[in-house]
Amino acid sequence: IHLDGAMVANNPSQLALLESKLLWPEEKLQCLVSLGSGHRECLGREEVKPVSTMAMFSRYLDSLADTETVHKMLGLLLSGERYYRLNPTLHEVVKMDKVGEEQMERIMMDTRLYIRSNRRRMAELAETLMEKSSMMDRVRRGVRYR
Repeated sequence: IHLDGAMVANNPSQLALLESKLLWPEEKLQCLVSLGSGHRECLGREEVKPVSTMAMFSRYLDSLADTETVHKMLGLLLSGERYYRLNPTLHEVVKMDKVGEEQMERIMMDTRLYIRSNRRRMAELAETLMEKSSMMDRVRRGVRYR
């Protein structure tokens, strides 16, 4: 398990993948799960127009908090692998210092909706996580790490 809390990366999935390859270079990726804290749905491209310096700075700060670029890259890199990104679409993204009871309830409702909408994917993930290694894999690991 790799946790970061945005100290190095807002989406540390790529760091977890790299670390797993460094620790177990001979092992095939069993599963990579990336848990997001929610995002706003992108409504398409914005109209190109001149922006103020403050607006440019705000967009820059938004890009620092971006997590979906890493997800898209891993989706391409791990195509066909067991990679899961769980990140509910939120109706409203709330700043951490502005969270109250009402905002938390809305976030929880959005998350429940996400889980219901992705039942099949959740079941697939649960099955993947509960899967036992084959006898051959266990023997190979036992020999390799002795």
